[in-house]
Amino acid sequence: MPQQFKRCCLVLGLLASTCASVDAQILKSQPTRKIMRVAKPMFTDDAGEGVFFRDVFEEALVGKRPPVPSASSLAADRVGGVDDSAGKTWSRLISAATLEDEVKVLQQQLSRDLTTVSRFRSDHAKIQKSFEQLSLMFGVVREYDGKIRWKADAAVVQKSFETAAVSARAGDETGFASSKRSVEDLVQLVRGDRFPGKAKPPEKLDWSSVTGHSPIMKRLQVLQDEIKVATSNESDFKKQQPAIIHTAELIAMMAEAVQQEDMDYADDEEYVAYAKQMSAAAIAAAKASRNSNYELLSNAVNGVGQSCADCHGDFR
Repeated sequence: MPQQFKRCCLVLGLLASTCASVDAQILKSQPTRKIMRVAKPMFTDDAGEGVFFRDVFEEALVGKRPPVPSASSLAADRVGGVDDSAGKTWSRLISAATLEDEVKVLQQQLSRDLTTVSRFRSDHAKIQKSFEQLSLMFGVVREYDGKIRWKADAAVVQKSFETAAVSARAGDETGFASSKRSVEDLVQLVRGDRFPGKAKPPEKLDWSSVTGHSPIMKRLQVLQDEIKVATSNESDFKKQQPAIIHTAELIAMMAEAVQQEDMDYADDEEYVAYAKQMSAAAIAAAKASRNSNYELLSNAVNGVGQSCADCHGDFR
């Protein structure tokens, strides 16, 4: 290595050592800054005087305490916050498609059941129930606020099946002949013709004549069992969606029907509250099924069952 290069490296090393020593001296000579912190607050027993109430019930609240929400209103909130305010109509409870489908199901069922007089004698109670359901369906169709089939004939059709249910009660040959004519008229209506019946309906629907309280309760029990089974398995409940929506809407409609003027218990506030609870839960179930929300659906179906159980606990 050349001698000149060695001298250069030595000089650079001495300079670096000198600079490091100078920097250290400068840092050592600078004063250390002391960080000042806020003093820890001190509290006394009367620190909140004038800010907080000593007794909120004695010093702040005025008047009587508001009433505790009813079980029915709380249940309606739990199942989806359904607005159940007054002034709403049948279309919020059941679609035209569900009503039309249910009428077709009942027509097919009656066509299968009404075959011979001997069978009618043994099954007339079943035939009567189908006619009662048709009377209820067409009572709703008559008052339906949306577009729906058979609206023009609904008043006559409803009265015809109300009468048919009474005729089927005896289970005799006369009742069989009358039932056959009623079913033939219904078949004609469903396939698109005008209803040939000549019944004279009242100007205003009398719900106490449309259907009895007991037939609705029996049908509701069947529907409740059906929707419970259809929603019992999360993995395949989507396959049951159309049936769940159909059943939920029927439950909502029937829960509304029992509240109509002149129906049994329609003037009992507690009973009406249970009916509203069931209707709200059924509406929520139909909505949850459409949205494929199994958790909300399950809660809503439980709400339907709870309203039924609570009602039966007070009304037997």
